[in-house]
Amino acid sequence: MIVKQLPNTNPQIYCFDAGVLKASVLHIPNSDTKLDFGICTCTWPNKRFANPDNPVEAKNDIEAILFRSVVPSDAHQLKLEKFDSARNSWVVIANHADLSSGLYGKFYQAGTFNNTNQQKLYIGLQLDWGIVYQSNSGGRYRLIRDSKILGKEEQMVYGEYLVLKFCSTEAIGTVKIIGIQNGTMIKGDFDYAGMNWKQELRIDGELTLKQPTIEEEYLLDGGYSKQQISSKTNDTYQLESKLLTGEQGYSIIHNYLKSNQLLLYNFNPNSRSLLGINVRPTGIDNYQMFRDQQMESLKIEFEDQVDDLKRN
Repeated sequence: MIVKQLPNTNPQIYCFDAGVLKASVLHIPNSDTKLDFGICTCTWPNKRFANPDNPVEAKNDIEAILFRSVVPSDAHQLKLEKFDSARNSWVVIANHADLSSGLYGKFYQAGTFNNTNQQKLYIGLQLDWGIVYQSNSGGRYRLIRDSKILGKEEQMVYGEYLVLKFCSTEAIGTVKIIGIQNGTMIKGDFDYAGMNWKQELRIDGELTLKQPTIEEEYLLDGGYSKQQISSKTNDTYQLESKLLTGEQGYSIIHNYLKSNQLLLYNFNPNSRSLLGINVRPTGIDNYQMFRDQQMESLKIEFEDQVDDLKRN
């Protein structure tokens, strides 16, 4: 494996697999040798797009985080940092006061959600990357929460993000997943009943249209001629991801696929435009794990949420 550092203002590590076509000696590894099958485990920032001039849903991403207190006296502080390549360090560009004021998106104070007693302790942020980009341009960002829960201090780093101005070239090969959650998850950390909680995830992958289906209802008249009652067509789709982190894979399977409303945006010039299609999952066709469950890939089947139905 070759690791090559490419110089730019937002440095990233690019990994390439390489092999030798001709060899005169074949070394048999010892039984305790750990084999490397070339799966790249570089730290890749999550790609996010910003389109401040026209912040339509397809082109402008939102980062939604939801967390909770255990008791009302618990304290939380959020901050947004940007990597300064000149200093080679992270710099705070928005503190908790900035984020909770709504300056960079929607903020939900404790008590905003009150459909259940649990929800009264929920706190949420929907960070608008378009606003962030307009104020601070693109680059590498990370979102951090420092909390004191039941007297114990803890820190949560939600991820590192590479924020780019939206353009169709950069968006090729990405799929945006939007889920709107209601209802109670028995095994989940949150009760979404009545919340209409909107969350987004952009991943590397491809969404393709598969075999459409058609169904007809008809009756036979007195002359044994078929008279149409209704006709229904239904498109089916397949989402095939590239390598995901374990956290992304878990979130898709155990959260997004359970959404009350699920929207998909595909960016691929070689396929039919699939932007904002309303779907429901019908199955997980393929699921693979790599590197001790650190990386995953998924292939998921969907169909239209709303049938294309005609009645007579």
